[in-house]
Amino acid sequence: MTLHVNGWKPDTCTCEVEQVFDDAIVTGPRESTFFRIIKTGPEHSGLEGQALFDIIKRDNDTKNFTLAEIELQYPDMKEQYIVPDTGEPKLRTKWGIRHEWVFDGKDADRVLQYRLIGRPQSTADKTITQAALDTKVGVGRVNNL
Repeated sequence: MTLHVNGWKPDTCTCEVEQVFDDAIVTGPRESTFFRIIKTGPEHSGLEGQALFDIIKRDNDTKNFTLAEIELQYPDMKEQYIVPDTGEPKLRTKWGIRHEWVFDGKDADRVLQYRLIGRPQSTADKTITQAALDTKVGVGRVNNL
């Protein structure tokens, strides 16, 4: 077991934390554990310690699950390209398509407001995607605009 302390500034808020994980785990997802809070942003000023860390992780997971679900629902938003240096085929988001997201609210009551730009969604598409997001991250946690 080799423990490693890692600083983290999530892209979902202005907080800064340190987390601990085991470097010896090389397969599967690496679980991080709360170590300490460096900075609490205004969006989480009502939380401290482990509770703050848990909400930061939840918000980050919500954003990541949302982006992954959108890409699963709309595979046509990706295109294959060849990495010039290696010749390896990879996928990237097509030109002009992007994820636009922001969290509204404070502390544990933050809600992700999501919009897919450059790839139209019908009302039926949005309803299907919203249902998938409600199942994956929880009802009321994401609004697919």
